[in-house]
Amino acid sequence: MLIQKVDKITSIIQNILNNKMDYFSLLPNELLLELSLYLNYRDMILACDILKCHNVNLWLNKIRKELGYSNEFIKEYVYDNGITKTLLPINEKYLELKARKSADFGCEFYKDIDILIIWASRIKDFQLANELVHYLLKLAKFIDPNFSSLPDKAVTGAVAVGNFQLTQDLIKEHESYDFDIMVIHGVYEAYPKGNNKILKYFNVKSPVYERDIIEGLINGGHLEELKKYDTRPDQFQFANAVKLGRSELVKYYDPQRYMFFISALVNSGRLELLSGLKLIQEETSLLIRHLIAHGYLEEVRKYEHSLIKYAIKSGYYVIDNCIIYNHIDMLDYLNTIFPIKIKSRVEQVFTDIIPIGNVLDITFKYLYENNLITQKALQNIDSETYEKMKIYNPDAYNYINSIINLS
Repeated sequence: MLIQKVDKITSIIQNILNNKMDYFSLLPNELLLELSLYLNYRDMILACDILKCHNVNLWLNKIRKELGYSNEFIKEYVYDNGITKTLLPINEKYLELKARKSADFGCEFYKDIDILIIWASRIKDFQLANELVHYLLKLAKFIDPNFSSLPDKAVTGAVAVGNFQLTQDLIKEHESYDFDIMVIHGVYEAYPKGNNKILKYFNVKSPVYERDIIEGLINGGHLEELKKYDTRPDQFQFANAVKLGRSELVKYYDPQRYMFFISALVNSGRLELLSGLKLIQEETSLLIRHLIAHGYLEEVRKYEHSLIKYAIKSGYYVIDNCIIYNHIDMLDYLNTIFPIKIKSRVEQVFTDIIPIGNVLDITFKYLYENNLITQKALQNIDSETYEKMKIYNPDAYNYINSIINLS
């Protein structure tokens, strides 16, 4: 029923957008706020082109009601009584926060594409899922032609939620792949006792092994069915369970050491699983590094500066990640505390060959205006990355051009 309601509302809005009906801007503000909760980011931007909705309340409402952030969090880290508390535009802050737990157009600038595909393929608005998955796969291949496992992850997710059209499309588009095991995983994620009709529908010829059943059960969080097997999820399976929010399963098996899944825990926004964990110093340092790398400023500020300094020193890649995935509020916080370390590392980032094609113009602007990068550093960006930015990150490309061409 909810999906039908969303589809109906989305259809109405899309008709309005396609026809550019002026009366959309005449709708009461309360209705606009409510409708915005059913719009994905791309359609929201299209609506704003018509509404001229520079009013931050639309985005704050989505952050509060759609993403579930408290008024206290918003006042401290987003917006408070006319004062913007983030260096990101409010619509981009919405995207950064959304990318912690779900996928949308634009989230690829704040999150690894592989986990976005895991989430996107399981979106129950199939039209959005189909468009978003194909967009992310195309973008992933454009960025790295050697990608291989992402269609597999998409097929498993699509089967799990019954999105058979997407499944068929992916199988047809990647004919050289054998998706049998991925289909089996998806079936047992959705149906803990299996479903032979679906296996036959996709012409699965591979035998159904116990390990593949277990993989699907773990993905689906089917704890009672898993208890029937004399097995314990391995590190990779625990990570998958965390990414998909199967918290009951993770808590039941209670891993004795947490190093191996702290990354998955933070990367998928499952911070509630931190409750009750007694971390040793090395694990705490790892946790802080991942919190920094994924932009959790509100969590990082809970730790003493000395712990943050130790975490950075033992993993400078976190600064790289703040740049690559545009966590400039975090970067600014670190720059305020450790300016020498940050400047030194940023210079190193633009000396080494690292994937900076994802860096947004607002991040480049922050780095340049705060003297963390120079005109020369921008000139040293490798030509292949620069040309790719021209295609899928044109605002950043144009900003760099404007700096390079300064007299």
